[in-house]
Formats: sequence, structure tokens, C-alpha cells
Amino acid sequence: MKKLATMFLSGALALSIVLAGCSGGKTQTEAEPEAPVEESETTETTEGNQMILGGWTVQTEVTKTLTDEQAELFAKGMEGLVGVSYEPVTELATQVVAGQNHAFLCKGETVTAEPVTNWYVVVIYEDLDGNAKVSNIAQIDITNLQVTDQEANAEVVGGWQIADVSNAALLPEEAGVAFNKAAGAWTGVSLSPIATLGTQVVSGTNYLVLCSGTTVTAEPKTSLYVATVYADLKGNASFSSVEQFYLPGYVTGV
Repeated sequence: MKKLATMFLSGALALSIVLAGCSGGKTQTEAEPEAPVEESETTETTEGNQMILGGWTVQTEVTKTLTDEQAELFAKGMEGLVGVSYEPVTELATQVVAGQNHAFLCKGETVTAEPVTNWYVVVIYEDLDGNAKVSNIAQIDITNLQVTDQEANAEVVGGWQIADVSNAALLPEEAGVAFNKAAGAWTGVSLSPIATLGTQVVSGTNYLVLCSGTTVTAEPKTSLYVATVYADLKGNASFSSVEQFYLPGYVTGV
């Protein structure tokens, strides 16, 4: 995936955004399809409340899948924050410290005259007394995702344990159909969709999907992945890339 410029959103609250880039790498050895992700110049425009980045349009449909306990923790941690309205989608991972850190995938919309929507990873720190506060917020730039080509000790990445996100599946119908077709021919890693981060119209459509993936090996390992699904005009679909999502790049403040 082509690295493009990182964008920053400004609101009434200054937020630390971590975008330490890592080189991308494929997790499979299968041949790539004939119609890869279309290259485009760096652009940042808005259409309604959606941010359009280099031809990618941020997916804005969100269905909440948090448990009551997760929703309560998130709301407690976000009290008093202004500038961007955050809507949590699912808890991606947890980290045991002196208490516990919780990393949430969120849709964020600026509280401005012309709202702009994007995706974020919000980290809530919960102390041993049950108090909660935000410790880090990082924007997910879908044109410059932080990925890694190194095999991770996937269940514990930098002390983070990947959460069970099998029930998230935030995919519009067309994206879900394309994802299932592509996944049917994919081997090595069993992928479960979490959310469609963006779409891109080419000669067909590209769907950028954040996934939970488990290796099909004697000792299965679970990690987060980002898959680009290409659906052509004839209804065929395949993965043009599948890379490990580099979670540590989104959960540590500067």
C-alpha cells in the first residue's frame, strides 16, 4: 500500500497522534490479483461529513458492539473531552499495567461547522480503584496505515492482548459479500472482519477492512490485520493485500 501523507485534525482539544510508520509486508505467498489498489495522488477533501483521502472515503456507518461494562468504562474515561465526538465500535486489545489499558476502535467526528469524520484508536487507562481516563488518542490514516511484515507474538504484542472482536463485523452489505468471497480462497490465516475503514472506487471497488486473524498452524496465533479487498465489475473478489496491523504504533503517546 502506498505511503501517503499523515493528516492531523485540530479541535478544541489537542490530541497526541502517533503515526510512527513501519514497512508493510505480505502475510501470504499467494499471487496477487490483476487489479491491485489504484495509485492516486495525495488529496484531502470532504464530502458531507466524510473525509476523502487519496481516493479513499472513510466508512461512516457504525454499529455499537461494546458490552455494557466496556461502554461504561469508555464513557467514564472520555468525560470532559471536547473538540471531537468519539463513537466506540469495539475494544481491540487490553494491556495489564498497574491497572489496565483498553484500546478502542472509534469513529470520530469533529465538532465544527463542517464536521469531518475519521477513525481513531482511543486508549482508556483504568486504575486499580476503577477510575478511568484517556491516555492516548491516535488517528488511523487509512492512506498510510502502520503495518509490519514481521511475525508477531500475536496474542501479546508489546504487552497488549488482542481482544475477542469476532462479533464486531462492521461491514456494509456489498463489502461483506466481497470479503466473504475473497476469504474463501485465502489460506494461512483465518480472518474475521471488524470494520470497513474505507472504500475506493477503481475499475471496481477496493474495501479496506480491519480484521482479527488467527494463523492456521499447530500453534495458532491471533493478531490484527488490515486486508484490501478488490471487487471487480463482474462480481469477483480477492485480497490484493493482507498485512499485520501494527497496534503498538497507535497505543503509545509521544
